Amino acid sequence: MKIDTFEFGNTFTIPDTHVRGLKNYLSEVWKNRLKYQSFENVEDDTSGAKEYERIFHFDGNQLRAKNYIGFIQYQDLRINIYPKIVAQQPHKEEIIPKVLYWLSYSNHLQFPFSEISLEQQPFDDWLEAYIYLFAQYTSEVLSTHPYHAYQEVVEETSFLRGSLAMTEYIQQNLSTGRHQYFQSRHEPFLYDNLFNRIVKYVARLLLSFTQNITNQTTLQELVFILDGVSEAEYQALDCDKVVLNPLYQDLKLVLSMAKMFLESSAIHHSQHQHTMSLLLPMEVIYEDFLSGFIKKNFQSRNPVTQKMGFLAQNERMLPVFATKQDLVLYSPNVIVDTKYKIRQKQDAKRGVSQNDLYQMVAYSIRSNIEYIVLLYPKAWNQDSSIDTFTIEDTLACPPQKIQIKAVDVDICVDDAQINAQLANILSID
Repeated sequence: MKIDTFEFGNTFTIPDTHVRGLKNYLSEVWKNRLKYQSFENVEDDTSGAKEYERIFHFDGNQLRAKNYIGFIQYQDLRINIYPKIVAQQPHKEEIIPKVLYWLSYSNHLQFPFSEISLEQQPFDDWLEAYIYLFAQYTSEVLSTHPYHAYQEVVEETSFLRGSLAMTEYIQQNLSTGRHQYFQSRHEPFLYDNLFNRIVKYVARLLLSFTQNITNQTTLQELVFILDGVSEAEYQALDCDKVVLNPLYQDLKLVLSMAKMFLESSAIHHSQHQHTMSLLLPMEVIYEDFLSGFIKKNFQSRNPVTQKMGFLAQNERMLPVFATKQDLVLYSPNVIVDTKYKIRQKQDAKRGVSQNDLYQMVAYSIRSNIEYIVLLYPKAWNQDSSIDTFTIEDTLACPPQKIQIKAVDVDICVDDAQINAQLANILSID
C-alpha cells in the first residue's frame, strides 16, 4: 500500500491494524532520530514531550503529515511526504531531483545522495530514488575499480606470518597440545574486506525493500560483483571502522550512502518486520538552500551566514536573549531571514506574523541595519508579491526608519531565474 502526501496536507487513512504499530515505530524513530541519523545535526525543537513522535498528527486511523519530508516504510505500508510548496505540482517525478538539488547547498544536513544526479531516471518514490542512486553509483564504481584493502586477520598457520597473536596461541594451541602451529596476525591484501562486506549486506537489505525492476536488476548485479565477499549482518557503527584512502572519494560516497541506509533501519529492521524511514526537516533545507545560493552567487555583497548576537545584558553584565540572523549582506547592508511559511495575504499584514515582525525589528536595532528582507517560499499555484512595511524607530538618534520587505521566492525554477529574482529582491530602492 502506497500513500503520497504533503507537509501539512490533507488527512489520509491507514488500516486500523497498522495504527498502534506505526505509532510505536514512529516514536522510536523520533527518539532516535539524532542518534541514528547523522544528517540531522541541527538545533532541535524543544517544545513538547520528546518521547512522542512529531512526524504525524494522529486521529484514530486518520493521519496528517507535519514538517518532515521523505518516506516511511512500515511493513507493507509506504508513505511518501513531499514539500508543501509543490502540492499542486502535477509531475511528482520532478520533485525529488529538485529537493536533492536544494540539499546540495545544505551545511546542516550532510546528505550524500544529493551529490549524484537523478536526471537520467525519474522517480516519484523517495526510497526507490535513494536505492537507485546507491545501486547505480556503487555498481559503476566497483565494476570499474574493484576495491582491495589490507585487513588484519588472525589465523592458524604452520609457520609464523606477521606477528604472533599470543592470546589466541595460548588459548587455541598451547592449551590443546597444538604448539607446533601458530596463530599469526597479519594483513593480507583482500577483496573480502569490511567495506565490500558492508556494501554487499546493504545491497541485499535493499533488495528486500525495492519494488522497482531497474533497482532489483542493478542490486542483483552488485551482489554478483561482490560474489567472492563473505556475508554477514552489519550496523551503521561498522561503517566507522572502515579506513579509506582520502583519494578514494567515490568509495567514501558509497560508504556514506550505505551508512545512511543502515542508520535509517538499524533499530527497526528485522526478518519479520520490514521497516525503514528517512526524514528531513524542510525548513532547514529551505533556509540552507537560499543562504548557500546567495553566498555563492552574491559574493560581492560579502554575505555572512548565521551571524550571532545578543539583545541585552543582565545585572551581571552577561549577554542574554541570543539572536541568530540567517544572513547579512553588506554594501549596501541588508539582513536576510528565511521563513518557511506560505503566506496568506488576505489582510493588511500580508501573511507576515506579528512575532516575525518583532523579531526583525530587534535584529535591525541590534545590528544597526535598517533594511530587512524576509524570504518566503512561493507555492506552486501562488502569485509572487513584494510587500514592504516601514517602522519608525524614534529612540534612535537621529530617528530612523526600518524597512522590512516580505517576498515570495520561487525555488522550483532554474538557477538563472532564481538568481534574477534574488538580484531584484536584494536591491535597495
